[in-house]
Amino acid sequence: MRRNLPSKGRLWLGGVVTVGLLLCGAHLAGAAEGAHGDGGALLKDFLYRCLNFALLAGLLGYFLRKPLGDALAARRQAVATTLEESRQAREEAEARAERLARQLEAGGREIEALRLQMEEETAKERAQLLEQARQTAAAIREEAHRHATRQIERARRRLQAEAATLAIQLAERQLAEGLTADDQRRLVDDTLRQLGEQQ
Repeated sequence: MRRNLPSKGRLWLGGVVTVGLLLCGAHLAGAAEGAHGDGGALLKDFLYRCLNFALLAGLLGYFLRKPLGDALAARRQAVATTLEESRQAREEAEARAERLARQLEAGGREIEALRLQMEEETAKERAQLLEQARQTAAAIREEAHRHATRQIERARRRLQAEAATLAIQLAERQLAEGLTADDQRRLVDDTLRQLGEQQ
């Protein structure tokens, strides 16, 4: 690309010189038609100015060609570097976006798996709690049955003791009233038989 700069610089310099020469020719033509006395002085002045302009343009073109070409090449390189960096940044951003999309998808699957696992664990805990409640209720019923059986047994013993006490009191009273030996024996047998039946 730098090889094109000297040819462009030459074209530019050629264009400046051509324009200068055209201006000089136009001024000369105007001077020839003008007044005869001071036309020569004006022509000389104009030619010096054209020559100064051409030299200045040529010198500027010669000295500015390399720095201007280097600046343009540096600018072109900077633009190319910026474009390459932006392309790389775009590719990195696309790769990062794709990575994040995969991570989000994987995260969604993990969340769904955790939700299903939590539902299973909750169902298992509920079943365990229901089984424990059933076992506790059965244990409470059994304990209540045993307690009721013990209470009934105590009441039966108390009733038997009261019956025995009443029988003894009745026997004592009848003895006091004068029972015969057969009556006493019969009373004792009846009492013992009753006690046996209650047991």
